[in-house]
Amino acid sequence: EFFEEIDADFNEGYAYMAHCCHALKHYDEYLLYLKKACNRNPQECKQILGHLFPQDLAPEEYYHYTINKIKQQQ
Repeated sequence: EFFEEIDADFNEGYAYMAHCCHALKHYDEYLLYLKKACNRNPQECKQILGHLFPQDLAPEEYYHYTINKIKQQQ
């Protein structure tokens, strides 16, 4: 509900939401918030979600990396 009430240019908290969704195994929501986190606040994204990705991967690439991993598993 919080993200429905904020301005379109708000850029904080998406990585935290993605992390929560990932932990709860809500993967559709995880992808939604991961994409927003990568685009809106890469620094926060790396800080919160960096442990899930290769260290040399730029946070702006986390979403595409995840999509490619999903495709490989299918």
